[in-house]
Amino acid sequence: MGKSCIGGRRFGILLGLTLAGAISGCAGPAPQAIARPHTNAEIENCPAADSVLPAMDSDYGRELVRQIRKLTFYPQSALSFDQSGVVQICVELSRAGGIQKALVRTSSGHLVLDGAALYAVGRAKAGGNLDPVPDELGIGTGNVWFAVPVTFRITGEDAPGMAPAVLTEEQDHACTTFTGQPPPIGPYVQSREFHEYVNRLLDEIQKQVVFPPDAVAQHEEGSAYVCLVLKRDGHILKAKIQRSAGDPLFDGVVLMALGAVDLRAETGPLPSVVPGTLPFLAVALPVNWQFP
Repeated sequence: MGKSCIGGRRFGILLGLTLAGAISGCAGPAPQAIARPHTNAEIENCPAADSVLPAMDSDYGRELVRQIRKLTFYPQSALSFDQSGVVQICVELSRAGGIQKALVRTSSGHLVLDGAALYAVGRAKAGGNLDPVPDELGIGTGNVWFAVPVTFRITGEDAPGMAPAVLTEEQDHACTTFTGQPPPIGPYVQSREFHEYVNRLLDEIQKQVVFPPDAVAQHEEGSAYVCLVLKRDGHILKAKIQRSAGDPLFDGVVLMALGAVDLRAETGPLPSVVPGTLPFLAVALPVNWQFP
């Protein structure tokens, strides 16, 4: 998934965000990823464990895993940093076999890999329905959730394990309790230094975000909210899709872009105007993918 024809305008406010990308070749008007004002967003989480079927426990689930695996690619940025791991994705299927939704259930510890796993599910969704879900799987006639493992292993290494980020309880809940409204912030957000820092961060994100080719082919648009928790040194502690764009293709692109930005580490530490009493900073990024 390369990037090309990246453009966009910058905003000097915390949640002013424009991301733009296009598929290779840039034929015709470039579809864009554009920020919109905040609205309340319901936080999306995987169902409780007893409501999710382990995909590897049934022939049907194993076929779902196989379909996703054959569409999974290993991001070059992750290979360059020897990143490996297992992403657990919860995938919602209709009884007819259509993928409805996908969310990260357990992180690999690497945003790029988490995003690539979601993107693979999105590609499987774009490919059309699987066979209908057998009657013996799930309860009743409603949709069925599967827990799907997506493994990224570098040739020659032992089987990678789970490597979730180690967070304090406060950091871990910064996104869990976030409901689409900006967290309490101080007057430092009005400072030039803070604006410049945010714009550097946005510029780096702009360079990485693309409009998914499969979505372009279907003329599909989407809108997502992501919560980002930044450490004092500027690295990303956590990124959570608060509200899905409605397609794992878009959600996967967001996480891969943020992971690439974190690996590049070119934005530097939080500006000095952010009080030292704040050990981390949580921000919400609303992103829409739209055709001109």
